[in-house]
Amino acid sequence: GQAQSYASVALESDMLNAQKSLKNTLLTDMALEPAGTVAFNLTTTLNSSLLAYSSTATTDNVKPSSSGAGTSTATSTTTTNTKAQ
Repeated sequence: GQAQSYASVALESDMLNAQKSLKNTLLTDMALEPAGTVAFNLTTTLNSSLLAYSSTATTDNVKPSSSGAGTSTATSTTTTNTKAQ
């Protein structure tokens, strides 16, 4: 990602760490660019409950299977670039 200043990176970090849907969020490899902006890398893990089928199937006519069939969970680690303003 790229931010206007180190303070902007710190604010972005605080905002991301406050998100319940994200875990283990790290902003690393910060470097001052020639143009005066700050470049950084972002690594985070999505909360697996966001990807769990069983937590999103809430209609009355969906009955959970006693064998656990039909339930799918996943953990995803995503690396992305963001622009902090």
